[in-house]
Amino acid sequence: MAVPKSCAIFATEYMVQGKTIDEMKAQAPYSSEDTTGLGMVNPIGSEENNPPLDLRYDTAFKMIFSEKIFMIALLNSILNRTEKITDITYRPTESLPRFVIGKKVVFDLKCTLSTGEIIIVEMQYASQSYFKERALYYVARNIDSQLQRLDDEVDNARTQEELLKKLKEYRIDPVCGIFITNFSLEKEERLMRDIWLTDAMDGDRRFSDKMHLVFLELPALKSWEECDTELKEWLYIINNSKHMEQIPFVEDKPIYKQLAEKARFANLTPEEQELYELDRRNEMAYMHSLLYAKMEAEEKGRAEGEAKGFAIGEAKGIAKGIAEGRAEGRAEGEAIGRAEGLAEGEAKAYQEKMESARSLKQMGLSSEQIHIALNLPIEEIEKL
Repeated sequence: MAVPKSCAIFATEYMVQGKTIDEMKAQAPYSSEDTTGLGMVNPIGSEENNPPLDLRYDTAFKMIFSEKIFMIALLNSILNRTEKITDITYRPTESLPRFVIGKKVVFDLKCTLSTGEIIIVEMQYASQSYFKERALYYVARNIDSQLQRLDDEVDNARTQEELLKKLKEYRIDPVCGIFITNFSLEKEERLMRDIWLTDAMDGDRRFSDKMHLVFLELPALKSWEECDTELKEWLYIINNSKHMEQIPFVEDKPIYKQLAEKARFANLTPEEQELYELDRRNEMAYMHSLLYAKMEAEEKGRAEGEAKGFAIGEAKGIAKGIAEGRAEGRAEGEAIGRAEGLAEGEAKAYQEKMESARSLKQMGLSSEQIHIALNLPIEEIEKL
């Protein structure tokens, strides 16, 4: 099935070839209108506007939550502890391997509390089948780096007194990984998954407080009217920041108003603007790859359905032709088979379209955008 080259796929090819942003802008076939139904229009950094940022993109997310006032408020809404967080210390986001052949890891944001607890915060836009494993690795990596430092201190002790002191101070600080996703981790959507190490043989009593994972799924929050907690308000803002002026409760709290003023394209540095533009283009490439895969699956399903129908029809036609006449039987059998094959193919194609719609809806697209992209009835999309 032939699919026209989109500006998103075009941009991805140039990124692989190491082209610059300006070269990509000059080459990509952009238009002044959205002809795809997916919000793919002129580059957002054009001089005629200063739109709100999409906080689901890495660049915008890091820029906003690199400011303490926003990060502290977000963490308090997520962790909801009796003793509120009042201060944090940002830490380097790069984690070097223990050995030369190891892999370097870069987190979105990392900070520590006054208690020593380490918190890493990740915003993940595109779905990944192995994301839970990656999240576990990120938390484990921060535990391992502490062990490496403690082991080095013990090994370097020069006296027995110093060794005993280091052994008494041998303590690992808790690590909490917060992962905000633009997709659902399981078939059943859930706004929050709060994961601890527990003892299944002891009534799920918490086994250790050193490893804590929190998953927050943006697609689970459907409407601003559901925002009856600060956590839901923050997640709704992150998921809908491109339409910040349309969120009713933004005007209710000074911190949200401050965030709305800060989360604007013009507030990014020139380097951040280029990175943000790359985030947008990567999103478009990702969306087009999903649509292309679904279109191929749809075409394959239709072809298989027609082939099966023709085969069934031909068999029926031959059987009937033996009794009533080969010519008449073949014609009737082929007609029946073609109708059945087309019906089966269309049913399969429709089912695959509905699966595509479900995936796009989980990624935050509106029913109208999905309707334009897949030509499905809006009322059917709303039922998903």
